[in-house]
Amino acid sequence: MIDSWRIIEDKKGKLDIGMIEVTLPDWLYQAFHKKKMLKISPDYFRIRKAIDRRIYEIARKHCGNHGEFNIYLEKLHLKTGSTALLKMFRHNVKQLAKANDLPDYQLRYDTERDVVVFNNRNLTPEKEKKEQHVVCFAHHAC
Repeated sequence: MIDSWRIIEDKKGKLDIGMIEVTLPDWLYQAFHKKKMLKISPDYFRIRKAIDRRIYEIARKHCGNHGEFNIYLEKLHLKTGSTALLKMFRHNVKQLAKANDLPDYQLRYDTERDVVVFNNRNLTPEKEKKEQHVVCFAHHAC
């Protein structure tokens, strides 16, 4: 994420502690400049389980600021990189849905379709109308 960096020295050749110059890749600079980067909730850092943090990251990436994101449990299992058996992963997802404390997103497990549904908690009725109920569904091609 950093193209280059250098430590900045003062005119006498001594290091000026705490001063560095960083060059970012153009794509990253443009994303910041055009505000196309998604922010991570400060509450993300309070998530204790690594698998729950990974699930949040996946929800954030795919749902973003949209209303809803659906993903097959098996696909979510693959995307998380979890080494747990699918049966145990399903149990963990159900527990996470029951706790309902994932930042920014409500997680629901649809047992009939074996699908995990993420709903954005931060959409106001105005934003939701603007989004026109954008629903993303991750298929095996994702």
